Amino acid sequence: MKNNSLTFLDTEIYLNQENVPEIKKFRKESASDVIMNYNSISPKRYKLSTLKGDVFRCHHTCSTEEGLNKALDDLKELYVKNEYPKSLVDNIIREIKNKNFTNNGNRIKYQELKAEAPNQFYTLCIPYTSARCEKVASKLIRLLKSNTPQYNLNIAWRSEKLQKFFSHKLKLPVPDLEKIGVTYSYECICTDSYIGESKRQLQNRIREHNQPSKKTAISDHIYGNCLKKIPPCPEFKTEITNQFGAKPNPTQKLSFIENRFKLLQNNITNLYDRKSFEAVAITVNKPKLNAQVFHRKVSII
Repeated sequence: MKNNSLTFLDTEIYLNQENVPEIKKFRKESASDVIMNYNSISPKRYKLSTLKGDVFRCHHTCSTEEGLNKALDDLKELYVKNEYPKSLVDNIIREIKNKNFTNNGNRIKYQELKAEAPNQFYTLCIPYTSARCEKVASKLIRLLKSNTPQYNLNIAWRSEKLQKFFSHKLKLPVPDLEKIGVTYSYECICTDSYIGESKRQLQNRIREHNQPSKKTAISDHIYGNCLKKIPPCPEFKTEITNQFGAKPNPTQKLSFIENRFKLLQNNITNLYDRKSFEAVAITVNKPKLNAQVFHRKVSII
């Protein structure tokens, strides 16, 4: 355990104040915020099932009411980011809570009926291309039930990739600031530079560099560090003052510093590979701000 906690998949085991083991929901800092978008071309019941499954998962990975409420709040924020209506998410969470996180039992009943008469249950797998498909399927099932009530038809939808009809290049690219497993460079107004790496999204690492309390090489250079006797960069202060005035707000500071970063590599999930690329880039470019920061040493012949 580290700091009285141990993580396993999406669960964190920790010791409370009474030294009693508890569990709570865990999510990696590098985890993507992208899930099935509510406006994506996929059946609505699949989207709702995904949400309900995550709500139940929050319940199963939390042993305290406080932890459960925190997990559900984070889950709500994640789904709203992916364009799920906030009222829909609230209603589903409230509905499952009112049932005390118990299932309806329909699945077990369905499996028992299917085991008794397997010849009366069939699954039809067809492509899903628009919201109209669900309306057609609903009419089809009603028609079959009225004419053959002893038979049960389940429709399973199959997603169709856009590249099958057009080109894979139509897929929207991921913005540089949202890419993970990155190595990056920073060049200040005064031309001093820095090269670093991070397993998380680049935008998260930039936010840390913009916080003086984090005391990174970049924040020390920009805002100064009294303990290390490093003065603030005058060129940086002059330029940001010219653009936003004497007292820029946090959003303006962040947008200003983001423009000074450049992505070098991304999707390098292996720490050793990132450190190796970082070391080579530092050796070649010799950034001034990396002089007092520990990094791998390499020799280029």
